Amino acid sequence: MNTRQIYYLTGGLLLFAAGVLVVGLDYGRMRADFTGQRITDGALADDRGEGRRPKPYSEEELRSDMLRAEEYLRQNSKDSATKAMELYTNILSYDTDRKVNQVARFGLASALYRLGDDRRALEHLRTLKREDIGDRSLSDNVDFLLGRILLLAGHEDEGRSILQSLLSRTTDRIIQSRVHSAFGDYYVKKGDRTKAKKSYRIAVEYYPDNFHAAFSGESARRFADMTESDPDLFDVHLADDIFRKEEPKKSDTKKDRKDRKKPAGTDKPKKASPGARTEPADYLRAEELYAKGLNLTRQNNHREALKLFMEAADLLNGLSPEQLKDVKLRNKIYRQLEHVFFRAGEAYASLEDRDESHAQFDRVLSNPDASLDQAALVRKGILLFDVQQYEAAYMIFNRAVQEFPDGNYTRRAEQWMRETENFLKKQTP
Repeated sequence: MNTRQIYYLTGGLLLFAAGVLVVGLDYGRMRADFTGQRITDGALADDRGEGRRPKPYSEEELRSDMLRAEEYLRQNSKDSATKAMELYTNILSYDTDRKVNQVARFGLASALYRLGDDRRALEHLRTLKREDIGDRSLSDNVDFLLGRILLLAGHEDEGRSILQSLLSRTTDRIIQSRVHSAFGDYYVKKGDRTKAKKSYRIAVEYYPDNFHAAFSGESARRFADMTESDPDLFDVHLADDIFRKEEPKKSDTKKDRKDRKKPAGTDKPKKASPGARTEPADYLRAEELYAKGLNLTRQNNHREALKLFMEAADLLNGLSPEQLKDVKLRNKIYRQLEHVFFRAGEAYASLEDRDESHAQFDRVLSNPDASLDQAALVRKGILLFDVQQYEAAYMIFNRAVQEFPDGNYTRRAEQWMRETENFLKKQTP
């Protein structure tokens, strides 16, 4: 090797060493930056309750999130179901009371079912079935949802067995209604419209506010090509029961017997027990009137039911502005009014007073609570369809689809749109 080649080789080695050194220094700096950033991100994540095990809820925070999640489940969109799913997932990531975990797991299964993820919903429901559920209402709801999903997913024997067993033991009319509604959906899927109509009719008899059964039954009655069904909507109230504390029973002591002998009016007023209902008397009275009105609709006594619905609406609308400052109470009132106006609209429709029926459904639409807005639009469209106002009906059905693209009655509205469109084409010269 001559002198020139040695110089070239030596220079190349030096350049190579310098390059390695530079890369090494850059890597060290990058690694330090990355490590520092990771530590910073980790600290931020820990502050947000992410990355590490979150700090436990306070009881008030837990109750608030459980109630919010249930409210999201009752709303008429997949976006709200997604929010419910996120809340329940977060609650289950904490170490909480066993009953809280069971209710949260059922809520998560309900949200997943509403979002079309039957497989994951089933996993959570089967987990609950392996546990000892002390609450009868929760146990019934778990059995219902499990049986419904299995029945409609092709596991007919297992699903039918669970639902029939539930039907034979429960006295809850809402659960009974939903079970018959599930059988109606099953018969629709099988193409047996006669059995479907019968199941939906029984479901509505048990609970007139089962709008899923009411709309599905209407479609089964009118449309020969009905082959699919919307997911059922859940309106459960389990969260409040978790936090309702029972007063411990006291033994019958001498002091108790002495107290019972005291003249009336000498005792100091007692504080309301935790969990006792604190709504105004007019609100509670309106709830009672509404329930009585529903019972009368089951007996086809629509005229008397209407009187009770209107009386309930007057009581709710008569609550003072001071009472309406309570946000939770205000939302309850709006939700109750939504149902009262809707049932009044149905009662007027049954009495063939279409103008008043439209007026009541318009009150539903103008009410701040929107839970039954899509249902009211569909009913208004049907009323217009029945008097052959097809163009107006089509616009209403289209509005129900456009404003609630993933609502509970979107498929029904689309079905009515197609039917209305057929009549419009026949009218076109």
